[in-house]
Amino acid sequence: MHPWLYRLLGKRLTDGGRQTDDAERWLREGHRQLQIGEPDKAARLCRKVLAVQPDNAFAHNLHAVLAHQAGNTMEAVTRLEQAIRLNAGVPDFHFNLGVALQALERHADAAAAYRRALALAPQHAGALTNLGRALQKQAQPQEAVACFERALTLKPDLPEAHWGLATQRLLLGDFTRGWEEYEHRWTLPENQGLRREFAAPRWDGGDIAGRTLLLHAEQGIGDTLQFVRYAPLLARRGAHVIVLCQPPLKRLLMEMDDVSVIADGEPLPEFDLQLPLMSLPRRFGTALATIPADVPYLRADPVDVRTWSKKLDDKDPLKIGLVWAGNRRHLNDHNRSCTLEAHCRRRAPARVRPASAAHEPAAAVRHRARDDSRRRALPARRPRGRAHLE
Repeated sequence: MHPWLYRLLGKRLTDGGRQTDDAERWLREGHRQLQIGEPDKAARLCRKVLAVQPDNAFAHNLHAVLAHQAGNTMEAVTRLEQAIRLNAGVPDFHFNLGVALQALERHADAAAAYRRALALAPQHAGALTNLGRALQKQAQPQEAVACFERALTLKPDLPEAHWGLATQRLLLGDFTRGWEEYEHRWTLPENQGLRREFAAPRWDGGDIAGRTLLLHAEQGIGDTLQFVRYAPLLARRGAHVIVLCQPPLKRLLMEMDDVSVIADGEPLPEFDLQLPLMSLPRRFGTALATIPADVPYLRADPVDVRTWSKKLDDKDPLKIGLVWAGNRRHLNDHNRSCTLEAHCRRRAPARVRPASAAHEPAAAVRHRARDDSRRRALPARRPRGRAHLE
């Protein structure tokens, strides 16, 4: 949950022009209780307001915030639609509706809600950022870039807008500006725990010959596999390269030439410089035409190759490894993973042998499949970059 999105209104409430002191006091206190992490108390106060003022639009908005926090996103949508029917002139009601619709992956409807918010409040940087996200989900990267850039003119330190701009520029092939923006990933609240702190300075792209450089993984296993391709290039420049990686990858990466590999949790040797793996493209000035493509840059242990060759030795000429699921803890896992059953609906063609190459145990994947529909409807955690209700 991003605190910057919980700018709860605390506005004075009116009922036909008459102030209702109790309702106003209860609602203000409800906002305060939510801000200090007491949603149950906030909910009780919200119910008290609605008992005496059932048409109080701000109370319906607060109820929506509480419902969304609890994972009841459909209820949040209903409450926000009611708040808008009662008072369509509050920009944040439309903004909040957009957030709830985005959580349900109704991106076109969310974009429409954000546009209504911006019609009422053109300087709403949060609405611009989230509109960019909704357009991104609808494969409109140019339009998304325009939204993110406009949001940053209004609020230059907005992490979500920088992140959105980075991903869309990279998608469009603008690597120079994309990788520059990508350095803002460390300002995202959900990435704070990923940043490693070392006494050694970061490599600035200068002469590395004779120096010891630590390259450290920062995100997922797939990211490490993609970006470790730069390690041999640094070794060719004369550096002693150490890669700090996730433990499951150590055996594989140890087969790289001229690169030392250490798994997380193992003692670190001394080193002169360090850099996160995913900052390497920026340091190398990588463009589309210069993506390192000396493949294969990863090779399996020859002993493992012989072992598995024997296990899979049969008359089927084509063997295909299937991977249907990624990290269950990934915030966007419900969009990235599927079930084994989805692959098994079609029979493999003759003389083709499929084999499981899934990282997770099959039982865990089957368990996830049973929960899949519930998680799609009411995601308990948000994909990166999505906002939450105000």
